[in-house]
Amino acid sequence: MEYDAFLDLVKRRRNVRHFKPDPLPEGAVEKMIEAAHWANSGSNAQPWEFIVVTDPARKEALLDIYHQYEVSGYHLESTRGDEFKHPARAKPPGAPRFKEAPAIIVVAADQRTMLASVMAATLYPENHVFHMNVATAVQILHLAATSLGLATEWVSIGNCIEERVKAALDIPPDFRVYVMVPVGHPARPPSAGVRRDVKDIIHYDSYCSDKYRTDEQVLDFIRGLRRASAPRPAGK
Repeated sequence: MEYDAFLDLVKRRRNVRHFKPDPLPEGAVEKMIEAAHWANSGSNAQPWEFIVVTDPARKEALLDIYHQYEVSGYHLESTRGDEFKHPARAKPPGAPRFKEAPAIIVVAADQRTMLASVMAATLYPENHVFHMNVATAVQILHLAATSLGLATEWVSIGNCIEERVKAALDIPPDFRVYVMVPVGHPARPPSAGVRRDVKDIIHYDSYCSDKYRTDEQVLDFIRGLRRASAPRPAGK
């Protein structure tokens, strides 16, 4: 693949929050996971395993768990000023936005694989090797879905619901669960991506102090993000 084609794929990937209930193409999920399992990981530990949830009862259990998580998130978000409130937490949540997705891929990771890493990675949690191992595979899941003409969402699983998710899917206690990835056809066209200019984020040999943003500039940037991600009316 040439760079321009790769860049086009990366730019087309979006975090989609609303899905059609239409079934997925046969073998699509397996192709996504085939790609993801080639992700890089510290010491090639490959901790990831993927639970593909399509059973209505299991999906409903996940939706119920996540709904309670969103309710808690809404109450926390209500303590922020309006200009900084995340749009996904700006009003009391209804059913999770990804409820129509035909499949939810829950990414589990075996903590025992950290034995493959050097002792420093095992002893110093701030290295976050285990977390990075999971993240690389999840990112490839999203890119693979985009290449197949599908949409995904990165849904974080907080510590407060992790054990409930594991129990709902019979995931062994040795595993951690940080992310689930709903996948399907988008219910509406995704919005344009918002990214900083490349020239503002690249430095050569050392950090360029002229590019350091003041606190107010960072706040302005976040305000802009909030405006750009404001919910759109249905059908827009």
